[in-house]
Amino acid sequence: MQVIGIKRAVKHSPNHINNDATIFQMVADQLKAKGIQLQTYHEHEFLKAENTAETLRDTRLIFSMSRNPDVLSRLKSVEQDF
Repeated sequence: MQVIGIKRAVKHSPNHINNDATIFQMVADQLKAKGIQLQTYHEHEFLKAENTAETLRDTRLIFSMSRNPDVLSRLKSVEQDF
């Protein structure tokens, strides 16, 4: 099972940079401990990646801490492809 995690950009975490990073890392660590294959992206990396239904066919879950409107829009389009 493939899982994708999207980290929140620092500019979207005012006064909570460490908290947000810790939450993301704790979730990622739990998934990895269960033997789940995890691919992580920063918001800007996710936007640059080729995330079409074809390239995501093995992905079963995407978890995101993103607040970037462009990332949220991309996630919505990915959801519609499935």
